[in-house]
Amino acid sequence: MAATIGTITFDAMSGTVALPGDGVEVLQRPGRDCHRGRRVGLRAPESQIATVKFAANASTASTLRTSYAAAVGDVVTVTDALGVAVTNVTVLGVSIVEQKPLAYCSVTSGAAVKLAAVWSLLAGKQ
Repeated sequence: MAATIGTITFDAMSGTVALPGDGVEVLQRPGRDCHRGRRVGLRAPESQIATVKFAANASTASTLRTSYAAAVGDVVTVTDALGVAVTNVTVLGVSIVEQKPLAYCSVTSGAAVKLAAVWSLLAGKQ
């Protein structure tokens, strides 16, 4: 099964989307030696997903970078390599961490460009 974020398919994906649950807010007062906590409702922490995509050439890699940037702000479905899907996920940001040419890639059966990115995601109510 292919790993996807929205309509973008990846050759490799690592990380999981943290699902929303009851959040806790810590309350502290300056000058006091204690703290308290309270439940604040459904909240999800920001998730980081690392992806790798092999493009056939630099032009295709440039197109992928544009589609990554266009996905910021979208509400998408994230599906991992095992087929587990999480819906109602907002793309907060995408950082390209590596773009390098490869002399040979088994995915493309020839020369390729490796495009590695880290996605910041926030899951909503499921």
